[in-house]
Amino acid sequence: MTGDNDRFDENLKRMFASALNQPSPGFQDRLVKDVLAEVARQRDREMTSSRRQPAVPFFQFLRRPLAFATIGAAVVALAVGVWMRTGPASRTIGMVSCLYGLVAVQDNGSSRAVSDPVGLKSGQRVMTRSGSKAQILLMDQSRLIPDPRTTVQIAQTRQGPRILLAQGTLGIQAAKQPPGKAMTIEASHTHVKVLGTKLDVRLVEKPSGIRQTRVRVLSGSVEMESGGQTLLVPAGTEGVADEGQPPVRYSSVFEVNELIRLLDETRPLARQTGRAYGLPAIIDLTTSTIWSVIPVQALGPTAPNRFSLRLKYPAFQARAYSVDGMEIPSEGSGEVLRLDLSKATRALASGYLILKVPGVGGLFETTGEDRYECALPASDTDLPSLIQVHLPDSARIENSAPAPAGTTTERNKLIITVAASARLPQIHY
Repeated sequence: MTGDNDRFDENLKRMFASALNQPSPGFQDRLVKDVLAEVARQRDREMTSSRRQPAVPFFQFLRRPLAFATIGAAVVALAVGVWMRTGPASRTIGMVSCLYGLVAVQDNGSSRAVSDPVGLKSGQRVMTRSGSKAQILLMDQSRLIPDPRTTVQIAQTRQGPRILLAQGTLGIQAAKQPPGKAMTIEASHTHVKVLGTKLDVRLVEKPSGIRQTRVRVLSGSVEMESGGQTLLVPAGTEGVADEGQPPVRYSSVFEVNELIRLLDETRPLARQTGRAYGLPAIIDLTTSTIWSVIPVQALGPTAPNRFSLRLKYPAFQARAYSVDGMEIPSEGSGEVLRLDLSKATRALASGYLILKVPGVGGLFETTGEDRYECALPASDTDLPSLIQVHLPDSARIENSAPAPAGTTTERNKLIITVAASARLPQIHY
């Protein structure tokens, strides 16, 4: 009987080695011990019941085909249960390279420095130190660039790559995802869904201690969800969300954001004074450029969602934006700017768009060596407007009438904002 038990044990081992195809002998031994313990408990139960029923040797019981099938099913079920708890070994999902500085890969609390390219397992973290930069190339050819002082964790799921940005800035050039799948990025309770685009995700901590996620889209578009709300962030814009708050979209162009802000500020000014305000504008004397808010009624329709605008200056350098920061596809030739508003329906709904016209002459005149004067005639309607003047940061203002409502320095420019009843140079017919 002892020999039969030994053969039974050996058969169990061979069955596990064949069924699981598991290269780790330690795993097999633990699994066999668990099953043998269960078999021993079965023996004890058989011996206890022998007082009431004729004894049947265990090896004879195994000779019965139905009984052996029952035991075999139990063994396989137990094997599958242990396998599910243990889980398959993490597979390689990409390669990590150190572009410069100190880069490390962390797994279960242990870290190893990256010198030559190494494989990245699902669930591992990549960390860059100060003055360091890494590159992560995923199997689908998506490219991730962690900036200095960045920690990022990447896992491969059935729904697509899942990226957790714990700190720092991550540049992403996502490959086009298969149908039904998407790359997702999580950063401080903000979720970003990517189907195939180029973007930067930055996690910053504000002076108040609140963490803020900023998503700048360079091509394509992404969905950004935070605070229970989802926002589409197209190319040329940036989505910003404080932790737990709904996301807000901004333009990647500073002047567009300034005009949107000035447009919002005219409403409380009108309420305070009890009178209407004109549309804001920016006069950039460093580049002889006029940025203005113009009504959609000024456009001439040429086809459904297609419009044209006649300018008094060459149109090939002109640009148009919606009041929520999106650049409007345009083409300029001669003095005609053609606009495609099919993807900028909010511009039509708001009734306004932002127009950039460079190369506008006659904005200022020379009154002496290194002395310039900018004078705008009063508006015929005497309608006050918020006008921003951009000067070189080295400029010195001797006199301004009316007095500036605000003065600041941004991007190497001295910026002065005034509320004036002034008429801008006519830039379109």
